[in-house]
Amino acid sequence: MKSFAGARVLIVGLGSSGFAAARALLSLDAKVRVTESADTAPIRQRATTLRQLGAEVEIGGHDLSLLDADIAIVSPGIPPTTPVMEALISEGIEIWSEVELASRLTRCDFLAVTGTNGKTTTTSLLAAILREGNVPSVAAGNIGLPLVQAVASIPEGGAIAVEVSSFQLATTTSFAPKIAVLLNIAEDHTDWHGSTEAYAAAKARIIQNQTEGDVFVVNADDPRAMEVARRAPGSVLRF
Repeated sequence: MKSFAGARVLIVGLGSSGFAAARALLSLDAKVRVTESADTAPIRQRATTLRQLGAEVEIGGHDLSLLDADIAIVSPGIPPTTPVMEALISEGIEIWSEVELASRLTRCDFLAVTGTNGKTTTTSLLAAILREGNVPSVAAGNIGLPLVQAVASIPEGGAIAVEVSSFQLATTTSFAPKIAVLLNIAEDHTDWHGSTEAYAAAKARIIQNQTEGDVFVVNADDPRAMEVARRAPGSVLRF
């Protein structure tokens, strides 16, 4: 586990994943600042909780003059073309998704599922299989439960069935699922990624840190998915 003691971390977005990330980092003695564009009752409640825990919290807008940080954990709902993201990139601040943060904190294995369609159903089925096999496990990620919250509850020897979106994968650098599943790649989210090619490249990041001992499960009838399979370092299982 990476030490975050004293690290200056900026959380951009105070949704469920941002809230979970902030709480986890505060428990690890990081210096946390949160910035959120919305100002609603749930956001204010989360802001109050984090302030009580020692975080600096800004809601109702992003002050771009206060983005100084070692790392920024950015909500997957914030496109790279927004002013706050462009400012982070301009400042050279390392940008992570909450999934990337969780990968630095985990003790268990990840079984990750991505694709344009079918992610939630497949992730739920995988979690059910793990439970039937008496493996300590939970379904988390884009499916609802923040991954950074899940990793705190699953011990070494357990596994998390993780649903990961292209938004979350786009800002991963060390996320390394033991088993990665790519269901399909259709044209989608080009408004966020900029092109179908960039969207497919984000999906492909699910295998970027796999090793020879890992497994990639891929749709043999999907040409874009099979193009990713050609770069898989581990075993490839086709369906």
